[in-house]
Amino acid sequence: MKKSSCSRGARRLFSAGRAGQVLLLGILLSLSVIAQIKSSTITGVVTDSTGAVIPGATVTVVNEETNVATGVSTDSSGSFTVPYLAPGQYRVQVEKSNGGFSKAVRTGVQLTTAQTVKVDIALQAGGASETITVTADAATLQTASATVGGAVNERVIQVLPNITHNPFSYVTLQAGITPRGAFNNTQSTTSFGIGIDGRRQASAIGINGGSAFSNDIQLDGVSVQGSAWNEVAVLPNQDALQEVRTITNNYSAEYGRAQGVVIFTTKGGSNDYHGTGFWRIRNEALNANSFTNNAQNIGRGPFKSHTYGGTFGGRIIRDRAFFFASYEGLEFNRNYDYLKTVPTAKERVGDFSETYVNVGGKAVPIKIFDPYNATRIGTTSQYNRTQFATVTTPDGLIRTSQLPANRLSAAGLKLLQSYPLPNRTPNDIFNANNFFYRGLQQFTKNNINSRVDYNWRNHNFYATGGIQLGNILTPRSWGGDNPYYSRNEFVGNQQPDQNPYISIGDTWSISPTLVVDVRYGLNRIRSDNEVDLFPNFNYDPFGIPKSILALDQTGGAMPYFGPG
Repeated sequence: MKKSSCSRGARRLFSAGRAGQVLLLGILLSLSVIAQIKSSTITGVVTDSTGAVIPGATVTVVNEETNVATGVSTDSSGSFTVPYLAPGQYRVQVEKSNGGFSKAVRTGVQLTTAQTVKVDIALQAGGASETITVTADAATLQTASATVGGAVNERVIQVLPNITHNPFSYVTLQAGITPRGAFNNTQSTTSFGIGIDGRRQASAIGINGGSAFSNDIQLDGVSVQGSAWNEVAVLPNQDALQEVRTITNNYSAEYGRAQGVVIFTTKGGSNDYHGTGFWRIRNEALNANSFTNNAQNIGRGPFKSHTYGGTFGGRIIRDRAFFFASYEGLEFNRNYDYLKTVPTAKERVGDFSETYVNVGGKAVPIKIFDPYNATRIGTTSQYNRTQFATVTTPDGLIRTSQLPANRLSAAGLKLLQSYPLPNRTPNDIFNANNFFYRGLQQFTKNNINSRVDYNWRNHNFYATGGIQLGNILTPRSWGGDNPYYSRNEFVGNQQPDQNPYISIGDTWSISPTLVVDVRYGLNRIRSDNEVDLFPNFNYDPFGIPKSILALDQTGGAMPYFGPG
């Protein structure tokens, strides 16, 4: 049974949690990192050519894509720290006025989310108008923090194929990450991240041997998780990702609620305008039939998946304000097969004279006993029920004869007759799998991720948000003209998914050694698993008491049939 926040009759709301999350106020006097949207740090020491430290040098860290600059001065030990930097590529400029040193520039310093990089710079003697530029040509190492983790960058995300566009696939590329359950399934109802079960499967990973759903998941500063399974609430668009980072060990106190932390960081805009577009297709013409279908002599069904979308970003105000937005849509239709056993035409009227059961591996005619006619065995507490009248067939088999009409339940007959008639040659004498219906299951998903950054004086504002909208329409099991329902895989006829999120924040640099970082995030989940409803449906023929019907706050849901 799935976990539920609220239920109403046959219409079940699996997760309707709302959470005001990620309220964090930090005043930092020294090196510290917060794994949020602006969480990286550049630190280092400035020396001269002899190795003597240089206090009072001016250090400017510049984002090479946006030209946003942050300046600090070295302290008495020649050290500097520039915290709260967004992931990206930076250059570090150092100069010392009236010191007889040339200006030094280190370019190509690459930062990932929640990373601290140490950049030591030695100033050379020379004129103030001279500049010595060094390009970083090796991977930058995190030597100032003991945090253990890994990151997958934008280049890897662009190059590696990802058939279901599940961003957690990039998480599993990192050390210590293990997929759980049906994570790698790409063709089932839960493979596309729609609904609570789809998002649960998409985020089912274990970190360092931990179980699934014991991790924190953050998207641009918001912890995006549901209250039912700790499953992800929003799956960010693949083309919107700048980086996927996982922290697996030795993380600081703000991560204390989880076995590990998965951090998705979306792209931000730059001074140049950039856009992308894509369309990907999967089709049954490229698929082989399944082993099960071949065994049951069932042909290959339709399977048409279209995933499309695009991104666009750029400047609002040069060197100051930037935007980035992405959209991803999914339209997917596939066959949804029901292979079931239904009552035969005779059984629908209470005639079980041709019904067989398996006894010790042999097919024998069924024996039916009268539940209202029993004889006590001696003085024991056991009873023998009387078998209904039988007939002997010419082949010597003893079969149950036609049951007396006065012993047949009208409600029971109504239930039997609510099944469709067999439409397929059964697998065996037991009439197994004598009904087949192929319907069309339809998936839709529309995801939007957006972000705005604004730099004003010593404030660095950001806002990020979006929404995941989706639905799965699953055909009823007995055909389009039969309202009754029998579940497959605990899948309802509709699975709407509506999950918005938003986060805002400000990084205020009061002084080179005093920074205030304020953030607020909110996400909400509305995820249902619903059966079709039929208003004014008459339950009386099924013998359901009025007192029971009065408890049904929805009404119109079909009685559930689970044939065996």
